[in-house]
Amino acid sequence: MNTIYSPYHLAFNSYSDLMVDALKKQGIRVERLGYARKHPGYLLSTKIINLNFFENFSKDFTLPKAFAVYVLKSLFLTFCSLTHIKMIYTMHNKRQHDSRFPRFNRKLARKLIRKSSAIVSLCTEGKRILSSEYGDDILKKVVVIPHPAYTSVIQEATGERVRHVREKLGCGNKMLCVFLGAISPYKNIEMILKVAEEYESKNVVFLIAGNCQDKAYLHKLKGKQISTNIKWDIRFVPDEEANCYVQAADLLLLPYNKVSSLNSGTVFLAASLGTTCVIPNIGSVQDFLQKEALYIYDYEDETEHYVNFKESVGKAIGDFETDYHCLTRLGGALRREMDRHHSVDIIGRKYATLYNKLVT
Repeated sequence: MNTIYSPYHLAFNSYSDLMVDALKKQGIRVERLGYARKHPGYLLSTKIINLNFFENFSKDFTLPKAFAVYVLKSLFLTFCSLTHIKMIYTMHNKRQHDSRFPRFNRKLARKLIRKSSAIVSLCTEGKRILSSEYGDDILKKVVVIPHPAYTSVIQEATGERVRHVREKLGCGNKMLCVFLGAISPYKNIEMILKVAEEYESKNVVFLIAGNCQDKAYLHKLKGKQISTNIKWDIRFVPDEEANCYVQAADLLLLPYNKVSSLNSGTVFLAASLGTTCVIPNIGSVQDFLQKEALYIYDYEDETEHYVNFKESVGKAIGDFETDYHCLTRLGGALRREMDRHHSVDIIGRKYATLYNKLVT
């Protein structure tokens, strides 16, 4: 079976790499959209195209460029419909994070949902959101296929290297709390800075690692740092180093905004490497079998968000102080769940079943 997976690869997100690997292991031929455009024969023989983040628009676009891209993407969806290419839309978030063009984003998402032959939601919560907005009939083409574990694409760091990273950060036997990922407003780094100040008297080091394209926002963040227990690594962190940071961490801090967030690839990366997290009760977290192995909190507004985030971090610090190995055991439970329920083989078989249903 000939298929297209778009995007085939993203430098800042390994989800596509995982899914391409999962599909190929099922004996499915997978090519990138650029290849199909250069080879019309392959494009016309394609049965299925998977579209991820297709509804998103770059914040660097001008309004005329965003409109032009919206028109071109809309025409592409029409082309797929006319040539009977089955479209699978993957629902990654409730809406695009920090979008400059929310109207185009919403309109294109609606077109994708209407024209797609199937909608893959990475969590059960996605079904509820779609049903509430489009009615129960939409559920006929919705299938829940969770985020795959990262085990097949990660290279674990040696114990010696992990110890070296911790020593370099000045941890020693201190607890290390890490934020890892692109630094954006919806990820609420301000809360991490504030909670670091609250727990400055504890033996805890906070690391904020990741790239920030908005230099003014980064300058604003660093201006809010008061405590001395914060380390910064502001750059695009290569996968190998990112994995090492996750392994070195006792706890990952992911205080995402629930308004746009539905899933988190980082929590699956952490679980794959055996590290627990503090994270809001977003969709993908709700589906974890080992919920008690995560520090999950909920909130209704931003004031409550900080209060409950701080409480969860405080509980994790208390557990670490009481039993040094407590967080390691929690991470181990998460890792076993990834191995048993989220391997690329398991996810690939779910997709193969969906493909067969669509083409027959």
